Amino acid sequence: MNLNKYSKKELIQILECYNTYIIAFEEDRWDSDAYPVCLEEFLDNEYQYMLNDGYTSYSEWLDYLREIDD
Repeated sequence: MNLNKYSKKELIQILECYNTYIIAFEEDRWDSDAYPVCLEEFLDNEYQYMLNDGYTSYSEWLDYLREIDD
């Protein structure tokens, strides 16, 4: 994983999004045997989906996904 390609601002956003992902994962799946993905997998998948959907905040993207599921 090469984090050098990201600016400081992007790295801060990535870390904030990953932190929100970890917290939301625990809240949503506390009774599951699943584990959150590592940072590299998060960047390759969840983070890219969020960016592709036009979001810059992971919590806003999660709210969007939860609305779809309801």
